[in-house]
Amino acid sequence: MPRILLLTLLIPLAGTATRAQTQNEPAAPVNDAYQGAWDAGTLNQSNLFWNARNSAVDAPVATRFATFRITRNASLATNSGQLPEADRRQLESIAEDIETAAPGSFEAGLATYYLEFPAPASHEALAQAMTVGPDRPEVFGPALGDALRRGDAAGQQRWAKALLDRGAPDPALLDWAHDLLTSTAPNAVLLTAGEMDTYTALALQQARGVRGDVQLVDLRLLGDREYRERLWKAYGKGAVPGDGPDYARKLAAAGNRPVLLSPALPTSWAKALARELYPAGLALRLSPTPYDPVPELSAMWPKLRKNMRAGPLARNYLPAGALLLEHYRATGQEEKTAALEHELRTLATAIGALPRLYETGVLKH
Repeated sequence: MPRILLLTLLIPLAGTATRAQTQNEPAAPVNDAYQGAWDAGTLNQSNLFWNARNSAVDAPVATRFATFRITRNASLATNSGQLPEADRRQLESIAEDIETAAPGSFEAGLATYYLEFPAPASHEALAQAMTVGPDRPEVFGPALGDALRRGDAAGQQRWAKALLDRGAPDPALLDWAHDLLTSTAPNAVLLTAGEMDTYTALALQQARGVRGDVQLVDLRLLGDREYRERLWKAYGKGAVPGDGPDYARKLAAAGNRPVLLSPALPTSWAKALARELYPAGLALRLSPTPYDPVPELSAMWPKLRKNMRAGPLARNYLPAGALLLEHYRATGQEEKTAALEHELRTLATAIGALPRLYETGVLKH
């Protein structure tokens, strides 16, 4: 598959919406993206509701914290996982109000954690929140990620179980994470990119024993020198690289383990590594030398659950299917071509991506 097509299909459509909340409708409980709160339109409508409530001088801390969370989630969903500076300043203002109203509280600690992550100050803030509210579901995901950062195996198992049992991860997203792990080569290093893929994949691995041979790496944590050096000591060779895409490239070149990446990787990483990424099911295999993924992909594709209710991450099934379809056409396998065309049309229709498949030439008619 031409690399430009792979990159085009990987980049999600920003700002998609399925349902708008009316001004008078009570706001639903605030959830995070890994719990299914990924629709930008719905999040932005809820954001209006919570910010209106938060504007009261005597707004309770619970309201201020809910406003912080929905503002953050709406911004991330609208801006492809990035926080614009204006939104960051708004979050800082809300966090200051929380700290003023309830210094040292769970809410103040977790708000600071999100603002500072992945800097060292975020670790201290998370510890504060966990001391005050260790059993609150809002902390399960961050605690799981922090256990990964520290290399705490027992902590990963504890928080993975808590997340699956009481943290309400989205079921479709768990199917997606299962497919991500299923797509990963034996004994590989798998780099994940955010809360939606890291928390769900790590929870399945640690609490349900899915693909325990895979070493999960949260690429957001590579800025933590201790974390980066510990991983490199185990799987790399030579001098420790920096925390950008070159880390993954040199990890693959070391040859100690296969290196795969979640398709949720940042656009900057996708562009930097585009010529070295190959669909391997849902995951992307990083290879510094030309690599034919079709034999493995052909065997892997039927094993994937392909739950298209997994929000914006569901569209990442399409690059692998497109590559396989191109192969079937080129080799004259008409029956497989027809079947896969039908399947891709169905998958793309479910997420509103059918026009993109026609625009890029994946589907011909």
